[in-house]
Amino acid sequence: MLERKTILILSPQDWGRMMLSKHHYALSLAARGNRVFFLAPPDQKQEMAPGTIRVEEVAACPRLSVVRHRLPFPYDIRFHARPVFHALMYFHVRRIIKAIGARPDIIWSFDLGGLYPFSLFDRKALKIFHPVDEPLNEDAIRAGRGADVIFSVTREILEKYRGNDAPGHFVHHGVDDVFLQEPGPPPVAGSLLRFGFSGNLVRNDIDRDTLLNIVKQSPHVQFDCWGATSQGASNIGGTEDRATYEFIT
Repeated sequence: MLERKTILILSPQDWGRMMLSKHHYALSLAARGNRVFFLAPPDQKQEMAPGTIRVEEVAACPRLSVVRHRLPFPYDIRFHARPVFHALMYFHVRRIIKAIGARPDIIWSFDLGGLYPFSLFDRKALKIFHPVDEPLNEDAIRAGRGADVIFSVTREILEKYRGNDAPGHFVHHGVDDVFLQEPGPPPVAGSLLRFGFSGNLVRNDIDRDTLLNIVKQSPHVQFDCWGATSQGASNIGGTEDRATYEFIT
């Protein structure tokens, strides 16, 4: 049972208002009584001093903390001397474990970039690799090495990791309890139907033409959209160009 464990989640996206699978897993695992640490990607905006590690509690969720950090060495080493980078990361990870003050029972990785190979962590910890996006290069495939088990949201992604010794399991995307509650009263006759869209509006892989056509062809529907409308307001990335600006406008 996943209860009363210390879990370190490795995420390629920072903590923030926009949430993806790794954020929801962190919240759900903490709600089950586990002590969860969400390791954000290294600070590349130089907002912290080199080598800084900060463990910040999430006020709305007891037992969940976000670990923000900046590498004490240049991040670009990763692209020019990968073995050297990982050798330096080994010592940086030791400092992170010391900062959180607990040895993780579980390393739960959503990192397809190979930033934190499982070899950097205690061999006794259970290592879960959880690719929720398509692995597009060899780095993404190698990121699964050393895992004890692999979860993914599609069987096609799992198929690409068949070369790993770890067993793979199909685990579909989840749904929050709020969406399982009884529906509210039906709409009043003659009133506008309400359509809600919640997501990252600066993603460039949204089928924008289809969405806009649906809006234009549905004058009887009110469309309410929630989400980041600029790259700076999104903790999960996006594209901010003229096409994005015109779509949001």
